[in-house]
Amino acid sequence: MTIEELLKKTRNVLAMSSPYAFDMLIRTFLVENKDIETLRVFTRDGRLYLEYNHEFVKKYKNPARSFMLCHECLHLLLHHCTDYRAPTDAKDRFLNNMAMDLAVNSLIPIDHILLEYPTVFDENGLPTKVPNCLLPSQFRFDDYLSYEQYKELLDGITVNVPLGDLIQKYGDKMHDDHSKFTDDPSSESFVNDMFKYHDRNRMWGNMSVPAVRAISIAQTRQIPWHRYVRSELGRMVTYDRVPTRRRYHKYFHKPFFGYTYRTVRPIACYLDVSGSMGTRTLETMLGELQKAAAICPVFLWTFDCEVEFPDRFRLLTRHDFMNNVKVDGGGGTAFTPIFEHALKKGLNNIIIMTDGCAEKVETPLPRNFRALWVVQDTGDTKQWFNEVGQPGRAVFVKDWKD
Repeated sequence: MTIEELLKKTRNVLAMSSPYAFDMLIRTFLVENKDIETLRVFTRDGRLYLEYNHEFVKKYKNPARSFMLCHECLHLLLHHCTDYRAPTDAKDRFLNNMAMDLAVNSLIPIDHILLEYPTVFDENGLPTKVPNCLLPSQFRFDDYLSYEQYKELLDGITVNVPLGDLIQKYGDKMHDDHSKFTDDPSSESFVNDMFKYHDRNRMWGNMSVPAVRAISIAQTRQIPWHRYVRSELGRMVTYDRVPTRRRYHKYFHKPFFGYTYRTVRPIACYLDVSGSMGTRTLETMLGELQKAAAICPVFLWTFDCEVEFPDRFRLLTRHDFMNNVKVDGGGGTAFTPIFEHALKKGLNNIIIMTDGCAEKVETPLPRNFRALWVVQDTGDTKQWFNEVGQPGRAVFVKDWKD
């Protein structure tokens, strides 16, 4: 039996335990590549590709191969392959790869018959019972977090660990090559459509409810915040780490410097919590906020007919999204109080997240004032915004299950 026939046989077994993976793999081009050591999934022009090393695939049994194929499919569904910009620092790249594997492996249900963790081989080439993959439990992390959250947790425990030590300890536990993960908008929309098809037809097999929920959250991120923060809101963002006396070293404390990321002042965001905001729309907007908070902090105010009063606000960072962000509200919708509030606070760049239409804003604004509207994508809202001409630019997003 050839390796391609072996992979197709494994793929067919997944039709019973993980129908979503079977559906994705029948749309994927299998390509042998002797230049890689393991497996690699990537996208190009809306097509899915799975490259493999012949010898690597051959040494594992069918349940472990099933695990690896599910692993690659989940990299796609979590948008690791299509919404990723690799950092220039080699250690950060390696930690990102670890974090992505933690996010994926925590979602795969193991039954030891159809799906099984890859195992360590002993000196005689025989499989042992030791799992040879990265799992959140190995680091005492929670399951079902995003890769950005796992990256943050890994940063905290590996701050003084050299890259060579990390590769020696964890390199063999990573069974795929992430070097072709990139920013690919055309393939990203294709993956979104596949998720909707799988969810509508209940093709998750024996995957747990929290795992499906984690995949659905990954579909809500529709806005390229790197681009908008830079071009629309006039800010430059960098991930350079700089020493600071305000944050002492995590392990050595005083008098050693700590490190922080060189970033910018927070984005000012106004979130619509009026009665018309449905649960799905609110979850979509919070998903976009989570992605924005991974770039720079977010000042969050909520509004309906007025901005939240008394004047309370929250400064959200990516740490805050480790838990659910709770918002309350009700009533009608008014946009003018947002601009009045922003001018009073001296804000020149704001983001407004809303689901619908209200009055046209007539408040006089400074020449350097910029507003970015994040609006639920319906025919009515698009037509209304185009006709009325609100100040700023509008970006339309769809609810995560539409």
